[in-house]
Amino acid sequence: MKITTKTKLIVVLFVGVSPLINCSKAIEINYEKDLQPSETPQKIEKTQTPNFLPSMTPESVNSIETILPTLSPNQKEQEVLELYLDNGGCELPCWWGIVPGETTIQDVQNRFSIIGKISEGYPSNTNPEALIYRVTVIPPKEIDIFKRGEWIVRLVVVNNTVKGITVGSWCSETFSNPILAIFLKRFGEPDEIWIDIVEDIIKTEPPYYSMDLFYPKQGILAAIRNMASIFGGL
Repeated sequence: MKITTKTKLIVVLFVGVSPLINCSKAIEINYEKDLQPSETPQKIEKTQTPNFLPSMTPESVNSIETILPTLSPNQKEQEVLELYLDNGGCELPCWWGIVPGETTIQDVQNRFSIIGKISEGYPSNTNPEALIYRVTVIPPKEIDIFKRGEWIVRLVVVNNTVKGITVGSWCSETFSNPILAIFLKRFGEPDEIWIDIVEDIIKTEPPYYSMDLFYPKQGILAAIRNMASIFGGL
């Protein structure tokens, strides 16, 4: 009996007990107000009742306008390629600079609307407090190994903050070749392993199996989904 497989690895990222790395970057903006000192009241004799007038504080209005750049299709593909190569400079469970538990959906929209599309949020089937957003980007053909034409990433958002990410391993160069040994070498032994086998309902269809590697402290669930082809009989 010979079994051949073509494995796909789905990575689910969420808020863990101890994330591997903090990818957020704090931006501090200081506004200096040009305030004039208040006038010093005139010297008043003790027999007089002081008549203090309140000093006038000038109004300060800070206005920030965010103008998003417009990129050509080639520039968008280049941005996606760079994110594919370095994952936005961060480690899982951060993906492309999105940190579960920290990044807001507004931050995601500001960044990814430049290089792709973001859907409107729709209710989650499993969490009544959550909304699901879909981020769609167009990868360069040379890294689109499954010839999908587009990559779709799902974000779980609660109270405007990203709490979970579901992304295919093919969206990262590190895991684009989903060999189990590579994943185990990088993250070590998982706390739990879940295996499920589904026999073919239709005799002409091959059996289906799934294996999940669960890392609750890191906030990572690696889900391997596969269909096997059997040759030579049992």
